[in-house]
Amino acid sequence: MPTPPEFLRSVLDGASEPSFVVLSTGTIWHMNESARRIFHVIDGRNITSVSTYLSFCTTPNRETVLQLSWENVTNPEYFIGNKRNAEGIGMPANGGRFPVTINLVRVAADAPEEMRSGQPSASDTNVRQDDVYYCLYIQDLTPARLQIASLEEEVTRLSAAKDAIIRASGQVLMVINDGGSIESVSSRISEVFGHDEENRMIGQNVNVLLQERDGNLVLEDHNQREVQGTDCDGRIIELEIARQKLL
Repeated sequence: MPTPPEFLRSVLDGASEPSFVVLSTGTIWHMNESARRIFHVIDGRNITSVSTYLSFCTTPNRETVLQLSWENVTNPEYFIGNKRNAEGIGMPANGGRFPVTINLVRVAADAPEEMRSGQPSASDTNVRQDDVYYCLYIQDLTPARLQIASLEEEVTRLSAAKDAIIRASGQVLMVINDGGSIESVSSRISEVFGHDEENRMIGQNVNVLLQERDGNLVLEDHNQREVQGTDCDGRIIELEIARQKLL
């Protein structure tokens, strides 16, 4: 089995992202400093198989996960231009697990010049599986997912605060989305439409309650104007409305 060129150690050591060079057998030939930090590897002499630190799988963030073998991950059919992406789970030496995405580059052992410039040889797909090695560039998805979770939590908090303000308002207010569905109403809305519970209005289309004199409510019209409403008993009531867009 051919050995990767020694200069490749320097190439990977200069990379900011955690990176491996892995032989076709799945043995890690080199791990850069960033990878040693993220996987808590103290003694480089104990570096063994890629499966020690990475578990390749499908949809690692879902309940049902299909684990993939190294042979499956490195199947040439899954590479486009000698590159492919994979998902997986990182398994640091000190325990714990974290989701990762891995960019794999398939390199022919006799193509050091192409690898030096970062472009794999075009003939790599035709070489024997034993005559290649792989550069793996790993991204920890934990920070991104934590940021998304934090943003979702903030959106939920702001939405709840907005809803509380609307409900506690002393005015007759309703919040509708761009599709015309009612998302929130103030407690005084029942005084106009006669519904016992305001929540019954949530999710309904605003045109069930309000109409222009010549048809459906024109949501784009921000002018204060007179419209017709329909109360819970189906009676027509004359109303005046004003619309304001919420950011």
